[in-house]
Amino acid sequence: MSTGWLIGFVIGGVVVVLVVSLLLILIASARKIGTQAQEIETALESTSVRTLALWDVQHVNTRIESITQRLAAARRALGG
Repeated sequence: MSTGWLIGFVIGGVVVVLVVSLLLILIASARKIGTQAQEIETALESTSVRTLALWDVQHVNTRIESITQRLAAARRALGG
C-alpha cells in the first residue's frame, strides 16, 4: 500500500470522527432544546391559567362605569 493511500485513510478517518463528534453535539443540543421547550410550554400554560381573571377586568370596569353614570344621572334627577 502506498503512502498516498495511507494518508487518504487517515484523513478520511479524521473526517469521520469530526462528523460523528459534530452530530453527537447536535443531537445533545437538540435534546436540551426539546427539554427546555417543554418547560417553557408548562410555564406558559401555568401563566395562562393564573392570568385568566385579568380578562374580567375590562368587564368589571365597564360595569363600574355604567353604575357611575347611572348614579350621576340619579343625582342630577334628584337635584344634586
